[in-house]
Order: sequence, then structure tokens, then C-alpha cells
Amino acid sequence: MIATIINTFTAPGETFDNIVKDYNWKQAMMPLALIMGLAIISGFVLSDQIADLQWDQIQKSINNNPNISEEQKQEILGSQYDRVYSRSGASSIFTYVTMALSWPIRIVFWSLFSMLVGNLFLGGGSGFSRVFLVACFAYLPSALELIIKTPIQYITENLMIYTGFGV
Repeated sequence: MIATIINTFTAPGETFDNIVKDYNWKQAMMPLALIMGLAIISGFVLSDQIADLQWDQIQKSINNNPNISEEQKQEILGSQYDRVYSRSGASSIFTYVTMALSWPIRIVFWSLFSMLVGNLFLGGGSGFSRVFLVACFAYLPSALELIIKTPIQYITENLMIYTGFGV
């Protein structure tokens, strides 16, 4: 399995032919788990920068709202500060869970879209499990992107770095 993951970068044509012929949907869980794990690690490493970005956005939206009095602004900002910078509780757990679950949801929707286009418009006959399998392996460059982008974002303290392979 590790060789297949490496070969998706080094010899993608042969590897994806092999994946389509010899693998089943259960073997898609390894690349999916890898991407989910890297997303959680990235979120943990960048949690301070993410909290700072959220706090800046909250401050801008509340301070620029003319319908809120100054006393209400201070009260709202105080409660939001505690919420954004809390390190425990359900909100921090929810953050990591959503970071992990965003990738499978993204892959499922892309698989459904690919299956719709491939089967309906292009006349293919692939089932969801085969398309999902290929999509999981096709998303592996995102794992490489997370490995490259997270240290850059941490060092520069800038989350607005676009290093995706599509850029």
C-alpha cells in the first residue's frame, strides 16, 4: 500500500490503472486516513494563527457595525474572545473533527460529481466504489500540499499562502 501511495506521485498512469483493476473501495481508506491525519496535524500546528485570524474577523465585523452600541460591542467582544481562544471544551474538539471530516466529504461529493458526468454525459459504467477509490488516491497530492504548506504558514504566520498544485 505504501508503494502504491508513493507511485501515485512517481508513476501515476500505471498506478491508477493498477488501482482500478486490483483494488476495492476498502483500500481507499489508507490514503483517506493519511489526508485526514495530516489535516488534523496541520490544524493543531496552526491553531494559534487560525484563532488570530478568526479574532481579527470578529473584531472587524463587530466594530464596523453601527447598529451596536459601544457597551454591547465590548460585551460581545469579551464573550467572543473567550470562545475563540479557548483551548478546551466542545468547540476545540469540534474544530479538529471538522478538519478531519472535511476531506472525506469533499472526496465523496467530487466522486458523485465525477460519476454523474462520467456515467450520464460520457456514457461510462463505473460504480461509486470504483470512482471513490480513484478519487481517494487522486487527492493524495493534497497530502503533499499540507506537508509543504503547513511549515511555511507556521513560520511566516500567514495563513493566506496558496501553494496548491492548481495554482
